[in-house]
Amino acid sequence: MADHPIWVRAGFTRRAAAFLIDLVIVMLLTQALVACIYGMSGGRVQDSSAFVKECVPAKQRPAGLSLPAGFIPTGEAVCTSYLMSKPVARYYVFEHKAPGSPLKQTIGFPLDTADQPTKAFDLTLAQWPLLALLRWALESRGWRSPGRSAAGLLVLSSRHTTRDLLNQKLTTRYLGFAAAGLPAVVFAAFAVFAAWSDFPALSAVMLWLTGIAGWLPSIALVAATISVCKQRDTFYDEAAGTRVVRLFDPQMDEAPAAEAPSIQEDRFPSLGTVVAGVRAGFALSAVLLVMFAAELVTAHSAGRVTGFMVDWQSGVQFGGVSSELVAQGGQWYRLATSSFLHWSLNHLASNLVALLLIAVLLEPVIGAAWFIAIFLLSGLGGAGLSIVQNPPIVMSMGASGGILGLMASGLMISFRLAPGWRRLWLQAVTIVILTGTLTQGSWLPALGPDHAAHLGGMLAGGATGFVSTVFFGSKRYPSIGKYVMGAALLASSLTAASLPMAGFGDFPLDRLLVPPKAMPRNDQEWASQASELARRYPRDPRPYIGLALAAGADVESRERALDRVKLVSAALKPNDQVFVMATYRNGLKAVVRARIAARDFTVAQAKLDEALALQLPLDPDLLYLRAEAEQHLGDWASAKADLQKLVSAKPTNAPGWISLAFVTSAMGDQTAAINLSGIALLHDPKSFIAYRQRGWFFVSVI
Repeated sequence: MADHPIWVRAGFTRRAAAFLIDLVIVMLLTQALVACIYGMSGGRVQDSSAFVKECVPAKQRPAGLSLPAGFIPTGEAVCTSYLMSKPVARYYVFEHKAPGSPLKQTIGFPLDTADQPTKAFDLTLAQWPLLALLRWALESRGWRSPGRSAAGLLVLSSRHTTRDLLNQKLTTRYLGFAAAGLPAVVFAAFAVFAAWSDFPALSAVMLWLTGIAGWLPSIALVAATISVCKQRDTFYDEAAGTRVVRLFDPQMDEAPAAEAPSIQEDRFPSLGTVVAGVRAGFALSAVLLVMFAAELVTAHSAGRVTGFMVDWQSGVQFGGVSSELVAQGGQWYRLATSSFLHWSLNHLASNLVALLLIAVLLEPVIGAAWFIAIFLLSGLGGAGLSIVQNPPIVMSMGASGGILGLMASGLMISFRLAPGWRRLWLQAVTIVILTGTLTQGSWLPALGPDHAAHLGGMLAGGATGFVSTVFFGSKRYPSIGKYVMGAALLASSLTAASLPMAGFGDFPLDRLLVPPKAMPRNDQEWASQASELARRYPRDPRPYIGLALAAGADVESRERALDRVKLVSAALKPNDQVFVMATYRNGLKAVVRARIAARDFTVAQAKLDEALALQLPLDPDLLYLRAEAEQHLGDWASAKADLQKLVSAKPTNAPGWISLAFVTSAMGDQTAAINLSGIALLHDPKSFIAYRQRGWFFVSVI
């Protein structure tokens, strides 16, 4: 046995342990390199994989940092990563955390040695190809990498061969292994160099390509893991004719059985075969391109945007989906149209890459009819869950719901395929993209990706994929696909039934206000129902007035609600400043009445001062209310002045004359008070209060 050792294919546990050991060594090597050159590079070369990180609260935010729209940081810090007390990375980090929620989202910006924002090259990207280089350098000389040595593994040729030929196979093997990580390194290097050379457009393109290429190592790793778990050679071992083995232990292992020859599909289909097999994928891609071009041209023609991004108004015009536009506006067609729209060129390009990738892997298996049906139904499912889950004002656009539905369906269908490259890569791609999509960003509303649409698309695609697997392989499969596509087209078309009543595109925002049937009848009902009404009708300023009433003595909540009254009013009628100020004044008046009822006269007087200072036609009621507050505060002179303004502006206001008579009497002028009560009776001869008041004044004179 010692002269002729028996080697058997290594399993997952040993290979995973060897991989992790070697990866940690490579991580330490890259961190050590960065620690040596960090100062010399001015912090432009970093390594974010360091194990030791320290964060301190930020004292001053550096200039030039731009946060995504809707991201409101709840914390800011400067974080530094170390290796043996030497800095290897430094970031300015923004954190957003919703109150009462464990979820948070962080956004980091690399800092140079002067703590200024910079475009830094992260050497972490190079660790995958460096791992391949380390193993190739050792094994081509007859040695083993530390991880493989610790796990008792060896790379051998699948067949007996010479040392020189084995070295050639090792070179092929590790080139195949490294190929997944090299594109991201190249694109990132170009992106950083372009940024340093002041070519921002080129840098942005390279950064986008870096993000796309960053998925490749994960996909390759999952593909390799699937093969190893099934006791098969990985794709790079198969290409090179090598195998990772361990020494057979007769005391621990069963006798190795003869391996059955594997049945594999053709590894690389021709370009013509690929194009012919993904006609639906190309057709959908063309539609997405045309729709985005139309969005962009319209937005640019209106002068609303620059560059390759569209705005919220474009989404309204072309069919973006949100709860307020669908449920309140009645435009149900948006459930179908939103899957064909995008926010930016980057958004579109990322979805096109994913769509064509899944089309190459899945469409030749299921056919164009099933492919289109799954896309349409998944898009509807994603849009439906988006309007249920997200706040009413959050608009969603993008094909990602339909694409992720295709991914979920592809994963289910892959288990019905024969072993081969298509099954392997379909599983690897779908697992990585589905998992990565659900874990990226956060589940906080209005931040980053629309996870509700993603999840809805996955669920709808998974359900359709399950139906597809039931009939998969039967002669009726293609014809059933046509029926399913017809059903999907019908479901999408039915949403257009809302067009005659609701119209297409923009509509008056009055539809988004609280309907008369749901309107509270008094201040108490407004205060109790305001929170729910503000959630359902966020574009109506009146629920925020109710929130201000409900705040009571909570100054912070009250002021926040009043600020929302102004903001929402301005959004409702952006070109009508009088409407905005009048609505805000109504909010102040409601708060004043509530504070007077609560005997909080100081706050009432302050809010009345603010309301009367607005550049609006005089509201006599405000003078009456301020005079009432001033009386309770003992400021009789100010109360008298306000009441004089009131009766001057509204001479027939009997309660105003009565109040003025009371204040005049309190200030000691009973004769004038009697005359003022008489004027009140002239305007309201039936006023019992004026008669009684005048009688008391006569008694006091006697």
